[in-house]
Amino acid sequence: MTKPPPLPAQKSSQLPSVKPGQIHYVAGALVIVLGLIFAIQIVYRGITGFGRSMVRAKMPGETTMRLEETGRYTIYHEYVTVMDGVRYSDSPVLTGLRLRLECYETGDEIALEAPRVTTDYSTPSRAGYGVSTFSIGRPGRYTLSGWYPDEEDEENGRPIMLVVGRGLFSGMMRTIGWAMLVVFVSFGLGVAMIVLTFIGRSRAANRATLEPEGD
Repeated sequence: MTKPPPLPAQKSSQLPSVKPGQIHYVAGALVIVLGLIFAIQIVYRGITGFGRSMVRAKMPGETTMRLEETGRYTIYHEYVTVMDGVRYSDSPVLTGLRLRLECYETGDEIALEAPRVTTDYSTPSRAGYGVSTFSIGRPGRYTLSGWYPDEEDEENGRPIMLVVGRGLFSGMMRTIGWAMLVVFVSFGLGVAMIVLTFIGRSRAANRATLEPEGD
């Protein structure tokens, strides 16, 4: 029986390696930059959102506010502030002004205490620090009053901006935490894209050097 003729040798079916384009470097760098921009936006929105959630009270005077949550609140002296469209910058030290907080419905006085922990905040247009704290057991309306004990101080005393709010520290920590997470993820992803592109281009260049030229 005649043996069949041997089959001709086949060339390797391996696909030619694909060399990553330099555009991948740009994409990696863009991921890092966009991550930084997004993180800055998170911090900015957190700061501006904090300002909108606070109750502002111009002193001396009286302000009735509605507090929707139970728990501990902080009264801040906003020594860099905007009142009636005018920007004020004052000393952080608050002296002479007396404060009183009452439940609007019952007239019961709410005890004011010195802050257990020093808290402050600062934005491009506002800055303040905690001067007093209080706790409420039920949501409702509360009246904050401020006055100078002496008539002379009352007449000559400068206007003071007080800000009432809660959860400043925890809110800022959450905002910073999310911003840092975005930075780390975008930086890691961008660096990985750049490194993988470099490795892929180096391997493709080495294979091109070792492969024999075609007939």
